Amino acid sequence: MRVSCIWLSAATIMLAACSSCSSSTAKGFPSGDGGGSSSGSSSGGSGSGGGDSGQTITPTQACADVAGAVCGRLNACTPFGLQVAYGDKTTCAQRAALACAATVGVPGSAATPAQIDQCAQAMSGQTCDEWLDNAQPSACAFTGTLAASAACGDNAQCQSGYCRVGLGSTCGTCQSRVSAGETAPDGGPLCAVDTDCMATLVCNAGTCVSPAAKGASCGTSQPCLRSLVCSGGTCVAPLPAGSGCPSGNECDAAHGGYCNAQSKTCMTLGTASAGQPCGLVNGAVVACVAGATCGNISSSTGQGTCHQPAADGAVCGPDISCMAPAVCTTAARCTLPTPSTCH
Repeated sequence: MRVSCIWLSAATIMLAACSSCSSSTAKGFPSGDGGGSSSGSSSGGSGSGGGDSGQTITPTQACADVAGAVCGRLNACTPFGLQVAYGDKTTCAQRAALACAATVGVPGSAATPAQIDQCAQAMSGQTCDEWLDNAQPSACAFTGTLAASAACGDNAQCQSGYCRVGLGSTCGTCQSRVSAGETAPDGGPLCAVDTDCMATLVCNAGTCVSPAAKGASCGTSQPCLRSLVCSGGTCVAPLPAGSGCPSGNECDAAHGGYCNAQSKTCMTLGTASAGQPCGLVNGAVVACVAGATCGNISSSTGQGTCHQPAADGAVCGPDISCMAPAVCTTAARCTLPTPSTCH
């Protein structure tokens, strides 16, 4: 099963107006998809998803549990990311359930509601490091009948357990995930998001790598675990507001922190809703929330206005985004993924 992926980089949240912000990323709808086993929390075999309790799990219940797992982890691990992408847990859960519902019973997939529910339980049990760094619970490793290169829209349709969907699209092809250090024949990027990579690897500048733990060396080609930051070439815990940030990377972006370029001090981003000023506002950096996009940014002041996300099916573009799971496709429309129509 694939519950659509969306990544929110601090750079895009803070806009070009913020010249020195953490490069940490926050995950919205994770893949919850499989392709390999991970750590101890990945088994997900207890509770209502299995046959032990004798309970029948409906698609609606399974998707509600997936939504709860997705948004619960997002809120626990990157609460500012949830606020920016959806505004609140209720909206997040509604959108996550919508994404899940479109994957149930699609051609090629044998994933049952009970198995999907077990996947939700596995996601709920993940640590933040597992959640943020592509652990891929084995309970979510569904495989289907579609062969390599077949058109698909959901991981569970593919024999490989992975459907690679390109940016700006809702359909893709069945592929194998990228291994550590693997490079394309032409030297180009092989991954765009973490779920293009095998379990426990993250996508860094087009290459799948294993993130470094606390105290380990880091740099341009070696990222840290996403619960950490790279400071002075070493992976360390992020710092709260008020702390110094000499490298510009030390602040806690998961909780809205950024490094003020002038004072080299960690500060907390302001927030604004649709129709309100964003970007540089009275000397402070302000981000849009609830899926809004900061547009019409003045080149002289760095201030813009938050634009409400487009409705599903409506026109989208650089200044008007879609709310996941909808994708702003190459046709410039917010399009909900429908895997059943991909082949």
